[in-house]
Amino acid sequence: MEKKYQEFLKYDWKNSEEYKSYFNQNVYISPPITGDKILKARKKFYKLKVDPDFDINYVYEEPNKRRDNKSNKKISLTQHFFCAIEGVLWCTYFMNLLMPKYILNVGIIVVAMRFLRLNFFNFFDFEFYSKQIILCDDYFHLLIYGFLLKLDKINYFNLFPFTCTAIFCISEYLVEYLRIFQFMKTYFQKVVDHKEKVSHARGFSYIIIGILLVPRILIGWTPFYNGIIYSLFLIYLFYYEKYVSISFQKIKNKSLKKN
Repeated sequence: MEKKYQEFLKYDWKNSEEYKSYFNQNVYISPPITGDKILKARKKFYKLKVDPDFDINYVYEEPNKRRDNKSNKKISLTQHFFCAIEGVLWCTYFMNLLMPKYILNVGIIVVAMRFLRLNFFNFFDFEFYSKQIILCDDYFHLLIYGFLLKLDKINYFNLFPFTCTAIFCISEYLVEYLRIFQFMKTYFQKVVDHKEKVSHARGFSYIIIGILLVPRILIGWTPFYNGIIYSLFLIYLFYYEKYVSISFQKIKNKSLKKN
């Protein structure tokens, strides 16, 4: 099996059009994107398309493999540093709720930082970094939404996707780094454990915000072109945002039942 694994490693991933097509059409990797997740996807492709006898569960350990511990420590310290800055920025987000325009700018900055922190190192780990990884990233969606929001009047409701993300991220940081007040940690852990529900709420809110744009356009509060741009954004989310797609399906099924 070691010989087969060596052949797997030598496969021309960078120039394989078949692999790129398979990855873009069949693979969804939920963020954060890690090397292990991409390796797992590659193993499935290799077994399906190249070698049916390849064992996807085989774990190869290189003899005398050396890791650069100093480099790993630097990466870890960098990650912790950015985590701390993100945590402080999310706190300022909630501390300035009376200034929607200000907290939108804070939200965009911290989401951009989180997106880069979770994805930056992966660009150097693999020869082929699929566009689907970025297109399906929740924080990339939120970045686009934030810039779209700058075209419209900002209110507390259309900041809801950012607020959902802020609550989850702060809870995640506190669960990981809170060393005192352990009784509080259990409450934040509940938020982290319900990540799916938070993501569902955020996905559903994108749709509701789009629906509420219609009366705003008719009244004249929002320019017509904003509605067109946001409609295109929702179409994009339908294909690349798992929870938006699920929410659309639920709305469709409920409307069919009523009819």
